[in-house]
Amino acid sequence: MDMLAVAATIARVNTPKKEPFEDISTNTTTTETTTTSTSKSLSSFMVVMWVLWAVFFVAFGSWAAWLSWDANTVVEWDTIPKSIFAFFAFLGGLSYLFAYLIYKWDLVMGLRACKKPLMPQIQTQAF
Repeated sequence: MDMLAVAATIARVNTPKKEPFEDISTNTTTTETTTTSTSKSLSSFMVVMWVLWAVFFVAFGSWAAWLSWDANTVVEWDTIPKSIFAFFAFLGGLSYLFAYLIYKWDLVMGLRACKKPLMPQIQTQAF
């Protein structure tokens, strides 16, 4: 036997036999319907999760940016560095909020207390 005949015999032996009246389209449709409904519910779940993540990202990022801007205003920094730090605080979000609570909160409160005048300034009019 030559190699071509051997290859044809192996292909014939390894090919699965089909029953004459087997309905392949019904089995495929059922599988596709199940897969489609599962993928639709999974995709809608993922959309909801992405929307929730975006809402929390924007909310915590905005709060962090505001705290960064406020803390850098107390320290009397210029607008450009305050903008840069507020941008990165927005990107950091929840991480910045934890770091602010641990490292900066007491410092900012202390600086605010020092900046308040102890006694109100009385303005006198010159006669």
